[in-house]
Amino acid sequence: RFYCPPHSAYPTAVDYGYYTIGDSSLPGDMQSEDDFYTRWSQKQCEPGFYCQEGVKYRCPKGHYGAYPGMANATCDGECYPGFICDEASPSPSQYPCGTDPSVYCPKGSNMSTVVPHGYYSVGDPSMGNTYTTMSAIMPCTGGTYCTDGVQYDCPAGRYSLTGSPTWECDGLCDAGYYCHAGSSDPK
Repeated sequence: RFYCPPHSAYPTAVDYGYYTIGDSSLPGDMQSEDDFYTRWSQKQCEPGFYCQEGVKYRCPKGHYGAYPGMANATCDGECYPGFICDEASPSPSQYPCGTDPSVYCPKGSNMSTVVPHGYYSVGDPSMGNTYTTMSAIMPCTGGTYCTDGVQYDCPAGRYSLTGSPTWECDGLCDAGYYCHAGSSDPK
């Protein structure tokens, strides 16, 4: 909360968004307990960090701090959908969610989530909508099956009423009927 500048008779209150420094707590580093009572200056919080009452903290996982002088524990906010943010992230899009559509990352993610069978992953078109930045999941629809985050048409000769988790779909078409690929009716 306070620091003691050289040649000062009184402690000085730490400014909003600043942390205290001393012989062991150097600018840019995390503070050390070794100089807790002898800090002599202050430094503005760097991007990726926030400072409260003279103490420096890392922005939490799933959040980011793009600007210096943050003083809020949520920093600038949650990371973008389709991306992962580690602790102390200075960017809302620090890392792409994954390498393929089998995982997705909702807003504020610090790790990817595996897409369950029977669902496929989707991305935000404004974020490039690539397989590396999937941000949500959707259930399979009739005539399709979903595995590893991708939706496929049921093979010819098979059908799916409401979507399926496997290539077998809901089964073979009824005897005496033919089903085209992507059929949602056994007849």
